[in-house]
Amino acid sequence: MLTLIHDRVAAIDPKSARPASMRDRRKVHELLTERSLAEVETILDWAYGNPRWISWLVDGTMVERYFAQVSLDIRAKQARGPQRSGSHTTAAELTPVHDPDRPVAVSSGLAWRVPVYGGGILSVALCQAHLDGEAGQAECPVCAYDRRNQATHAIGLDQAEHAEESHEEAKS
Repeated sequence: MLTLIHDRVAAIDPKSARPASMRDRRKVHELLTERSLAEVETILDWAYGNPRWISWLVDGTMVERYFAQVSLDIRAKQARGPQRSGSHTTAAELTPVHDPDRPVAVSSGLAWRVPVYGGGILSVALCQAHLDGEAGQAECPVCAYDRRNQATHAIGLDQAEHAEESHEEAKS
């Protein structure tokens, strides 16, 4: 995967290409534990053909950081349909990667198997932070991705508080 990233960047701008660091290796490994190699390659093929993303995806760390956003961008372009500007549509633009509307069961430290819409696209850590309410609902990217996720924002905190109240009542 790192060779693919390096070769693509070198082909576009040889000055930007640099050898992979240990951090790049770690970040790509994290990405590949959450996503399949075929999915990552398909999305990167599309991203390196898109002028918006070329300058952002210069190493493994940046690919891991922006992968969810690139995935959302490709889905938005697919939803609008192929643009006819004299060029042909690439296979990556027509290949569906996931159904973004399908909820995925996610567990966190405070909640167990809660459906998260877009959980197949967004990182597991992001979904867990959503369930545990680590950020306010207005700043939560999972809630912003799909409004249906607002109902489960910080549900882990609610469940933990309810369990604590029940425990206190039982002691009385």
